[in-house]
Amino acid sequence: GGIGSVVDPGAEGTSGGITIDTGSLSLVDGTQINPSTFGKGDAGAIDITATEYIFLGKDSVGFVSGIFSTVESGAEGTSAGITIDTGSLSLADGAVINASTFGKGDAGAIDITATGDISLTGSGISSVVALGAEGASGGITIDTSNVALTDGAAIDASTYGQGNAGAIDITATGDISLAGENSQGFVSGIGSVVAPGAEGTSGGITIDTGSLSLVDGTQINPSTFGKGDAGAIDITATEYIFLGKDSVGFVS
Repeated sequence: GGIGSVVDPGAEGTSGGITIDTGSLSLVDGTQINPSTFGKGDAGAIDITATEYIFLGKDSVGFVSGIFSTVESGAEGTSAGITIDTGSLSLADGAVINASTFGKGDAGAIDITATGDISLTGSGISSVVALGAEGASGGITIDTSNVALTDGAAIDASTYGQGNAGAIDITATGDISLAGENSQGFVSGIGSVVAPGAEGTSGGITIDTGSLSLVDGTQINPSTFGKGDAGAIDITATEYIFLGKDSVGFVS
C-alpha cells in the first residue's frame, strides 16, 4: 500500500507529485510514497512537512518501506526530487529515501531539514545513477542537529552508470557518527563515488558539524574507480574528529 502518482510502463506523461503536511508520518509494512516514472515522462516531486517526526521501517516478514521519486529501469525522464522538513527522521531495517535514476534521465535532489536528529539503521538515503543508467545525481543536502548511521546505513549520491555523482552537503549542529555493518558485510558510509565501470565526476562531500566519529571501517568517500575525477572533501568540526577501528582491525 501507499500513496502514488506513477507514470506506468508504456505510458507517456508527468507525475503530479505528492505534498504532505502533517504532525507525524509513519511508513511500515512495505508502504510507499511513490510518484516515480516507469514510462516516458518525469517522476513527481515529493514535499513532506512533519512537525514532529517521520519514521520508516519494515514489517515482521521483511517488507521495507520507502519514499521514492525515481526514474525506473527502461523509463525516460527526470526525477523532481524529495524535500523533507521535520522534527526528527528515523529510517530502520532497510527503509529508503530514494530519488535515483535507473533509466535515462537525471536523479533528483534530496533536501532534508530536521530540527532534531536523523537516524539511519541499516537504511539509506540515495540519489544515485544506477548501473546501466544515464543521467546525473541531484545530490543530497542535510541540515539537522545530530546524524547517526549504523548497521551499514548509507547516504549515497554515487554514479554506477554514465553521469556525474552528486554533491553531498551535511550540516549538523551536534554530532555525526558512523558505525557498524549489515548482515552482508557492508559498512556505514557517506559516498559520492564514481564506481568501477562508471563514467562521471564526483560532486564531493562537505560536512560542517560539532564532532565527527567514524569506527568499524566506515567511510566518507568521494573517490573515483571509473572514468572521471574524484571529488573534494571539506570537513569542519568545531569540537573533534575521531577515526577508529573495530574488534577485527578494520580501520575507518
